[in-house]
Amino acid sequence: MAAGHALYADVIAPVADLIDGADTLIIVPPADLLPLPFEALVTAPVARDSTIADVPWLIRRHAISVVPSLASFLLARRTAPSTAAPDPFLGVGDPRIGHGGPARCGEGEHAALRAAPSSAVPFLASAGGDDAVADTAAVRALPRLPDTACELRALSRQLGGQPGALLTGRDATETAIKAMNADGRLNRYRVLSFATHGIVAGEIGSREPGLILTPPPNGSRLDDGVLTASEIAALSLNADLVVLSACNTAAGAEPGGEGLSGLARAFFHAGSRALLVTHWSVYSQAASRLVPAMVADRARHPGDGYAQALRRAVLAVIDDPGLPEWQRHPSYWAPFALIGAP
Repeated sequence: MAAGHALYADVIAPVADLIDGADTLIIVPPADLLPLPFEALVTAPVARDSTIADVPWLIRRHAISVVPSLASFLLARRTAPSTAAPDPFLGVGDPRIGHGGPARCGEGEHAALRAAPSSAVPFLASAGGDDAVADTAAVRALPRLPDTACELRALSRQLGGQPGALLTGRDATETAIKAMNADGRLNRYRVLSFATHGIVAGEIGSREPGLILTPPPNGSRLDDGVLTASEIAALSLNADLVVLSACNTAAGAEPGGEGLSGLARAFFHAGSRALLVTHWSVYSQAASRLVPAMVADRARHPGDGYAQALRRAVLAVIDDPGLPEWQRHPSYWAPFALIGAP
């Protein structure tokens, strides 16, 4: 414990003094976005007999919002539509890709596959030729995320989703997303959730970061099973919030590792106001609890923003004595990070 006190005095205390009194922390990383659980940082020494609820997590004192850069922060403010979308929710997930047995709703844990990227291409790189098409065989080799369908159904029920507002399995395709965009349906949703794998540039033949969808029998430039950053940026959205669940797209210093930064900028360019991203393995039960709680809190306190809404949703979990200890642990709530303007 003495060593812990020394570390707090040398490292934590100066930072605590710097941010003391700030309701919301806007974190702008000096490089590409990384999957760092800022909210789970500890702001004071912890006694040996402390429970999880006793620990002074950073999120107890501060709402936390991360932006890829100041430019993307301003872009989100400039491009966001001024009128609210009429429909509450659209969910896309459980793409028909690899093999896997069914998961029991609420008990599954989904994790995006990480593979070392082989190349890096600038954001919104010009596409052309067959090399712009992802390898659909590689897409199909990814592991299934069957519990994401359960997660999306739960979110749709709790957020008031309309009939037809779930695209799962064979319906979760690039073609379907682009058709909804072409006829103006895609910008009718306030909350969009993509519960699927995320990739960085160079994976499975894609030249950009993107989201995995159900691939067609034969891939083409219009539909190869990957909704890339440039294709996302070309969408017309009016979303208060986009949820990227199981979307582990940050690869650090690896080539193409700006995956999450690229996806965030793409969604901001398309008209999203904020993203809620889970960077690594996440319990669907946690997503099914925290996302509706955050959206409901945002509706009750519209002036506070999603950062404060996420903070209160997480604290409700940490401070709930009726929950088992593993659900109050940071592994349950710390993967959720708000990206974008608070």
